[in-house]
Order: sequence, then structure tokens, then C-alpha cells
Amino acid sequence: MAILALAGALLAEEAKPVLLRHHFAAGEVLKYRGKVQGEGSITFMEQRQPVTIAGEFNLTQKVLQVSEDGSARIATTVEGGALVFRTPIVSQRLPISLPTLTQTITPDGRVLKSAGWERSPAEAPRAHINLRRVIEQLHVLWFPDHPVAVSDTWVQLPPKAVDEKPAAEPPPSPAPPPPAAAPSPPPPGGFPAWKFTLMGFERVGDRDCARIRAGGQAPIKDVLPPDPMGDVLELDGREQLETVTDFAFAAGRVARQVASTHTTLHTLTHHASGGQPVTGDTDITAKVTLELR
Repeated sequence: MAILALAGALLAEEAKPVLLRHHFAAGEVLKYRGKVQGEGSITFMEQRQPVTIAGEFNLTQKVLQVSEDGSARIATTVEGGALVFRTPIVSQRLPISLPTLTQTITPDGRVLKSAGWERSPAEAPRAHINLRRVIEQLHVLWFPDHPVAVSDTWVQLPPKAVDEKPAAEPPPSPAPPPPAAAPSPPPPGGFPAWKFTLMGFERVGDRDCARIRAGGQAPIKDVLPPDPMGDVLELDGREQLETVTDFAFAAGRVARQVASTHTTLHTLTHHASGGQPVTGDTDITAKVTLELR
């Protein structure tokens, strides 16, 4: 009877609503190990080839500064790994090394400022998986302003993160007429909305975690800068992303996170030498896993 009473008390405690918040401490360093696995197909010049993706990387977050309201300035680095792409006729190894991403994040997860992950020709879209976009979303956890219980859902449309570089002063001009109401801007990374669900509570290692599922989808329409050969890649497609996060709510940090992404792309390669653009199609399903070390 005592064991049953204890089990009932634990279940009741677990079922209590919890206020989810990130907790930051100046100087704190969190290190994660990342893994990537994926498969799909690439069609180029009307030739379809299956492709597999595998890789590992290290992600480090350092808290640079914490404000009185609990907001923190955080530097994220991704390095020390590589992605290996294999088709029946070719194998390619691409090092994973991204510039430092600096963000200002509130305790409820709003990204107020963001800078450092500008695009480059060597970025992941040319390797048929936009790893940068996926990693940007991995630690995106927006929390409501009230405690949540199991099965509760919430949708967040946070303000678009702004570049930390100061903007130039605009020239004086007559006051324009009031603008029409505009829709809420998308969150960082291009996803217009995220729906969150508290799935339950799990024990991950020595941490009690809230398991949170989130998902969103977004169009991809972009023209990348010229590569070293001068060729320009035009992208048109869609990306769907779902994350399952084990959030250690007492410590206020991510313990483990798994992202499942499905990317479909139609590409046009404009060669510097001229001629008709070369078309291609990509359909990739991938999983990216992060675990706190």
C-alpha cells in the first residue's frame, strides 16, 4: 500500500501544470553532440539517383551576458564534424563549420536579436539539406505566459529577430500615411508559425524533463550567391520540420532534441558560362539529433 501511495503521489506531482522557462547564467557553457541521418533522391539532368546522408557535429552554447529581466546574449558555434553524402556513383564529404551565431533570447524563448549566420555559397542547400535552417530551429522553444499541463497546446508567432548591427539613419522625409495592418512577421528561420504540445514528462539521464512536440512548415524560395565557379543556384520548394524536445524544466535547458525534416526542392543552376539553366529536383527526409553532454 505504501508503494501504491507513493506512486500515486508521484503521478499527481507529475500531472501538475508547470511554468516553462529558460534559465541562463553568465559564463555558462552547454555542449551538445549532434547527429544527422537522412535519405532521399536527387534528380539532375533527368537522371534520378538515391542519396543517403550521415554525419556528426558539435554544438556549443555560451552565455555571454544576462540582463536583469533574465534575457541572455548567447553565442552558438557549430563545428568539429562533417556530412557524408553517398549516391551509387559518388561519395562526398563536406566539413560542418558555421560562423558563430549570436542571439539575445528571453526566458520565454523570444529571439530579440540575431546575427552571424548569413548565407554563403558553401552552405548546406548546395548539399541538398539546409542544415543551418534546421539547427536554427532546434533550440527554438517559445513558452506561454502561464503554466501548462500534459496535452496542452499553444501557438507562437514571435517577432522577427533583428540584426544586431545598427541600422543607418534614414533621410528625413514627409510623414507617410498610416500603413494598413500587416500580418505577424515570421519567426527566425522562415517558419510562419509553430504549434507546441506538451506530450508528457520523461526522465532523461538524471534530469526530469517536459517532452514538447513542435512543428511547422515553410516555403523555400531563394537565389544563392555564386559559388567559386560563378554558378548561381535558384531554389523553389518547401520544408516541413517537427521537433521533439526533452526540456529539463528545473534547470531551464534542453537535454535532448530530435528534429525530423522533409525538404522538397526544385533547383535551377545558372552557369557562369551561359546557356540554358540546368534543372534538378531533391526530395530528402532527414533526422537531426542533439544530446547534452
